[in-house]
Amino acid sequence: MSITYKDVRNLLAKGKLKKAIDCSMALAQQTNDKDHIQNTISISARYSRNESSYNQGVLTPSNYNTETARITFSLQSELDEMEESYPDIRLSAPQDTSSNQKEATGNGNIIIEDVKNSQINIGKPDEKIKQKILFLAANPSNQASLQTDKEYRIISERMRRNEYYELLHPQFALTIENLVIAMNQKPHIVHFAGHGEQQGIVITNDQNRHQLMPTGALKRLFRQHKAGIQMILLNACYSESQAKVLSELGMYVIGMNNEAEDDAALDFASGMYIGLSEGKDVERAYDDAMIIIMVKHPKFADLPKVWKGGVLLDI
Repeated sequence: MSITYKDVRNLLAKGKLKKAIDCSMALAQQTNDKDHIQNTISISARYSRNESSYNQGVLTPSNYNTETARITFSLQSELDEMEESYPDIRLSAPQDTSSNQKEATGNGNIIIEDVKNSQINIGKPDEKIKQKILFLAANPSNQASLQTDKEYRIISERMRRNEYYELLHPQFALTIENLVIAMNQKPHIVHFAGHGEQQGIVITNDQNRHQLMPTGALKRLFRQHKAGIQMILLNACYSESQAKVLSELGMYVIGMNNEAEDDAALDFASGMYIGLSEGKDVERAYDDAMIIIMVKHPKFADLPKVWKGGVLLDI
């Protein structure tokens, strides 16, 4: 058994930043490349300063989350450069079958939690900050009508029970101008309900007719707001390709890998917000949604996919 670059990226996708930094340090030391070693030392120092400042009350949660996102991005970039130069470097990691942990012995001992079995808390609402949910919908007049108003009512009813969530003013006939303006409210969760295509999501023009927002434009928009967003739910057909690209920015993104029935999409949304309203993290809320889908819409069970850090999560 060995620990590879992919395993370190999985740790990042699971929110295990400290362990990912430790593993990256060991990989850098094995390359014996002073530039990679120094870069990783600098990233580790930034992480320590960020944690210390937050614990001492010097940083606000928002500033702490922003710096954490920047550190994560720096480490992802460093891993990419390291892998390009040293693709075969890996850590020896004999598996301990008595636990869900692996011990990797490189230059120093590093304990890495098994990325498939670890329980994480990313996505749980910070009790110091109300988590803002932005609901976006498009129902162009020249496409099949969807129950987007019902979807919003379901979300509103579910989240009313949790005082740490706030529903921002919804957008039901989403134009590109309204989307750009709405995103400036700095939401933590963005929910899109509507139609999707392989090339992007469907919004509306000024005449409430179909207009495609391509994946590249989506990424450019969300890149501006990546520090604060925890989750994007693209509750639309064929949206997995957008989910993969957007997840590279560091947040959870849920998309559908095929055409979805309207009722199944509604029940999936209901399950997600049942979980979130109970204070569960994104992955456990996804479990709740999938339980409902597997019972009520078994043919739909393979459609919702969760991406984070450019990685499809096996959950």
